[in-house]
Amino acid sequence: MVAARAVTTHPMFFEIHRMGVFSARNLDVDVVFDLMIHDLDLILWMVDSPWQDVRAVGLAVLSDKVDIANARVEFKNGAVANLTASRVSTERIRKFRYFQPNEYFSIDFTRRDATLIRVDRTGPTPRLPFRN
Repeated sequence: MVAARAVTTHPMFFEIHRMGVFSARNLDVDVVFDLMIHDLDLILWMVDSPWQDVRAVGLAVLSDKVDIANARVEFKNGAVANLTASRVSTERIRKFRYFQPNEYFSIDFTRRDATLIRVDRTGPTPRLPFRN
């Protein structure tokens, strides 16, 4: 994240999934405080703008707390973040993806890797070369 933040200039759209299979751990708090809070912190660290609007929904599925939640956060500078956190998934997913002008970043916390795709406009048509 520190390396990605160093080359981030104007993040415009975030799509983040932090999901896991059900476990009896941390059932005293809902999934927002257990999982989503980490991604909210990262977004606020990366977006240089106050938030403007938040829309969210959460459901208790297997416990008496919220087990799955989705939030959409809009910022005053126009940036938007969609976050999903779940502890009732069939697989463990920790993906943090975002777009800024001419660039796409994908960070997979489970695999511990990151991908940057930058638009190459040197030719007659734009290209999307990969760089890890």
